[in-house]
Amino acid sequence: MSVRAAILALGSLVVLATRAQTQERVVEMGGAADSVLSDTVVARLWGTLCGRAAPKDSGIVYGVVRDVKTRAVVSGAYVDVTWTQLTVDKKKQVQERRLKLDTKADERGVFGMCGIPIGQFLRIGAGNAGRLSALIDLPPGQRQVIRRDLMLGAERDTTERGVMYGMLRDAASGGPLANARVVVDDSAEVRSGDDGRFIVRDVATGTRQIEVFSIGMVPVAAAIDIYPNDSTPVTLAVRHVTSLDVVRVSASARARRIIDGLEERKKLGGGYLLEAGELYAHTDLATVLEEFPGTQIDRSHGDITVWTPTNAGMLCQPDVWLDGAKSAQNVFPMLRMSEIVAVEMYPRAESVPLQYKNSSAKRACGAVLLWTTWAFAR
Repeated sequence: MSVRAAILALGSLVVLATRAQTQERVVEMGGAADSVLSDTVVARLWGTLCGRAAPKDSGIVYGVVRDVKTRAVVSGAYVDVTWTQLTVDKKKQVQERRLKLDTKADERGVFGMCGIPIGQFLRIGAGNAGRLSALIDLPPGQRQVIRRDLMLGAERDTTERGVMYGMLRDAASGGPLANARVVVDDSAEVRSGDDGRFIVRDVATGTRQIEVFSIGMVPVAAAIDIYPNDSTPVTLAVRHVTSLDVVRVSASARARRIIDGLEERKKLGGGYLLEAGELYAHTDLATVLEEFPGTQIDRSHGDITVWTPTNAGMLCQPDVWLDGAKSAQNVFPMLRMSEIVAVEMYPRAESVPLQYKNSSAKRACGAVLLWTTWAFAR
């Protein structure tokens, strides 16, 4: 039996098993009510679909592709899942690998893929004959079976557009969330009003991703289907973030050492620190680095280059450390803001903590220390 045929045959099993054996939970950055299935159900699904035992760090993603204009299933649609893997080599340099799994939907529009890394930030998208969905985030979690249906629409046809409108609320108080950034597909952006309401016009049709950012709040991402010449309502609750205290609750010994080091260096001064609650309002790392006094940012050719002053009145490029390992500035555009927990900036060489100082006597520049979710997960 093919993977796609097996998924179609087991679709009812997934729904029934979910209702009978688990509680559904909405994942804050998932954009769908995904379910956590029991180990028994996962093993049965994996054995049927993938033909081998289910590894703990891998999962299955499946769904149905439809055309948003006709509502019909799309046979032969291409579906890609992509992710970026950062590793540290023997020289303690950070290396980037861009990985991808792809498949095609069968005659019933059904697709499925085995071996999805559940501990990574993933992006899924579909397309066929010039009609596309947006790239939709699948955040890391404990779900080994993920359903993500996708609608294909017209990105370039200006006659086939829709409207998205809605309300943002503070999850704690229930009140409106004012002045939050609402971003659609990393392009169109509006702000919520004093009453928490927002509206985005002229949105491309198909499955699109909406993201909400506000200082001190956990970012929220959701997948929304936009229909031509129609308006789609959205209501999202956004909760407060408690910065590093959130990480400390279930932190490993290594993670606790990182947190203790951050707090100790914060007390000593000499540098600047931005933590999760302050980072979530930013679109990329460049806007974060611009907040530090004395830094200059160059965005040429898609790269992010940082310059800081020397004691001689010149400019230099500070060293970069990623999760405690020596890296380089080319790592900046690789990182997603949702992966970054803290950023430290030491603009001058004399302010850099001893363990992060450059050993070269000729190197008299500062340092940038980046700490990501991967450091705290080890």
